[in-house]
Amino acid sequence: MGIFTSYRHQTAPLLAALLILPGARTLAAPYPAAAAVEQSARALLLQKAEKAGLEAPRISVKALPPRGFNAPPCPEPVRVVALDERAPSRMRLQARCDAAGWDAEFIVRAEISARVAVAARDIPARSLLDAGDIEWMERPVLDPADMVGAKTKLEGLSNRTALRQGQPLRLKALEASLLVKRGEEVRIVARNSGIEVVAAGEALGNGRQGEIIRVRNSATGKVIRARASQPGEVSPVD
Repeated sequence: MGIFTSYRHQTAPLLAALLILPGARTLAAPYPAAAAVEQSARALLLQKAEKAGLEAPRISVKALPPRGFNAPPCPEPVRVVALDERAPSRMRLQARCDAAGWDAEFIVRAEISARVAVAARDIPARSLLDAGDIEWMERPVLDPADMVGAKTKLEGLSNRTALRQGQPLRLKALEASLLVKRGEEVRIVARNSGIEVVAAGEALGNGRQGEIIRVRNSATGKVIRARASQPGEVSPVD
């Protein structure tokens, strides 16, 4: 890994231990600022990967001190605060040592890879996705929050653009699928206490998963409000 320090996520308890910022831990003194910054950056990125449900994250970090930084080691745990954590490739963290009377802003360069959802085949745009459309492979991660991990629910989602086999899925490129199209015939299904009543209707608007649209009952002509629930099916909400 060259000048980078590496860490592989192993267990949830280990992650929980790392998420305690250096300022709250008992560390051997004197403690170098760069090591404290790298430890905090690594813990922060592990937290992001965990939140996104990314499996087996691999993280490399390198803390770059400001030009001319030559502060002495801190005789107490260094306090670290994240100033900008949006882009892992260029994070800004501040290290502070109250005992020695110094603080400094570090740039942190990080690289992340993890097992993420990729297209199991070539998938045309606007396809309704399901578990059979994806497989899990290790890929570089630029933004953990934008990757599809184990906690992501794909039901009712479709891809805005075509996907090539092996291409990672990105949350920003997914949207709720269009289940009902304006002008098409739909099933109006009302369920209550195990009883199901079905009627034919006409959608008066487009509806994605969970959206409420206007539907005309074909038998009575009455217009009702209904929620798009499945392809070609709505549930009354009035």
